Formats: sequence, structure tokens, C-alpha cells
Amino acid sequence: MRALVLIPMIAACSPTTDADGDTDTTDAVVRWFAGTLETFGTTTTYLMERTADPDRKLVAERVIYDAAPEPVSFRMVFDVDGADQSFALSFEDDFGTFEGDGTYEGTRWVWTRWTYDVAYVDGPFQGSHLYAENRLTDDDRYVSDQEVRSPEGFKEADQKVRANEVDEATWQAQADALTGG
Repeated sequence: MRALVLIPMIAACSPTTDADGDTDTTDAVVRWFAGTLETFGTTTTYLMERTADPDRKLVAERVIYDAAPEPVSFRMVFDVDGADQSFALSFEDDFGTFEGDGTYEGTRWVWTRWTYDVAYVDGPFQGSHLYAENRLTDDDRYVSDQEVRSPEGFKEADQKVRANEVDEATWQAQADALTGG
């Protein structure tokens, strides 16, 4: 059986205050995270480069994680609705295409909690769902608790992600080491 491994999301930007006193952002902000993913009793390394771009109303993540026989890399895109802080999510990995939606909580573009439900729309896991609850702690530690369910609703896996923010040079060195780049 092939393992279904998904990587969570993290979103944050440095806020500014507009003329009306509302907290908002205008510039894209890139953050780097390094940590572990635990699934099926195995812990693996993963890296995430996250760009939050308020002007384009999207968050994009480049994810690399250690998997046998070689590391996996993919890009996730979150289309954010600025009015109600909901988002649409789509991405492709080695097993197919995911689509779904979710909701952010907290100050716009500086979210502290978000949840989502995504499903494979094709591939060998078509119809399987990933439910995730994510939060960013006061000390910038990312925590994600996820559950994968079959198309029939049976629990297939629990996944736990724990990551810390790192600087770009540290992230790049770890990415090079992981990918042989």
C-alpha cells in the first residue's frame, strides 16, 4: 500500500494599518519552515517555503518532504476570499489532484488558526479526504493535526506536523541536502 502523505499550510504576513484603521497587508511575505511529519508510525522531514500575497489574494507553498525512494516536491495554491477569510485550495502530488476549501481565523493575513477539507478528484485515492486543523503558536511553532478518510468515510491515517520557522539560508541548505541539489 502506498502511503498518503500531505503537507499542511501556514499563512502569515506582517500587518499594516490602512486609513480606516483596518489591519491589512500589501506586500507579499515569504516565510520558511522546517519540521517533521508523522504518519503511519513513521517520522519524516519536510520543508515548506510559503508566500502570502495579499495583492493577488493567494498563498502559495513549495513543499519538499523526504519519502522513499526519493524526496517529493509540489506546489500548493490557496485562493483567499478577502471578505470572509475563506479559501479554495488545489494542488497535485504523486497520487493525483486535490481540491477543497477551508477557513482562516484571526487578523486578516496574520492568521492564527485555519481548517480545511480537501479531496482527491482523480488518481488511485480519488474520493479520499484530508481534514486538517492548523495553528501557529505564540512562539511561531506550527502545529497541524490531520485525518485522512477513505471515500466511504473510514479513517485511513492520522498525521501530525510540527515545524519551526527558519531563515532562508537554513531552509535552502536543508532543501539542498534533501534533494541532492
